[in-house]
Amino acid sequence: AGVLPAMKIARAGFAMRYLHTAFIQRYRPIVGLELTHRSRKLSDHQVTCQILIGLLSERLESEMKQKTQPNTKIDDVTDIVSWGVQVGKSKVFLRSTASEALEVLRTATVNEAAIILQAKARTFLCQNRFYLTLGSVLTLQCFARKIV
Repeated sequence: AGVLPAMKIARAGFAMRYLHTAFIQRYRPIVGLELTHRSRKLSDHQVTCQILIGLLSERLESEMKQKTQPNTKIDDVTDIVSWGVQVGKSKVFLRSTASEALEVLRTATVNEAAIILQAKARTFLCQNRFYLTLGSVLTLQCFARKIV
């Protein structure tokens, strides 16, 4: 992790560098349970990163196609290395375009999860309020029936 290797990586155009564990933790929510099922017994983080990138490839491909110019050939975009994702021995290297595309996917996934959580919380609160009101109405009906 010296200065010279970092300069070589930066000159190659890989702006973002994540340790394998950090990459898995950051981008695992995009693929959900698919990664868990495929890498349940693996303890090697490098292999897990490669599986994660394989699962992300379709989503990353569509995101990268949206970002490229219309006159760019589709064949140029189909290779993962040309997208700017490279798995090293201890780190995953991302070019800025790939990093931006992954962040867009991650933000969309986190927003969808937040919306689902908010909906569940609102449902819970409304149901509790309804049952409290229902109990109050039944209590008042019982009291009114005793008087009449």
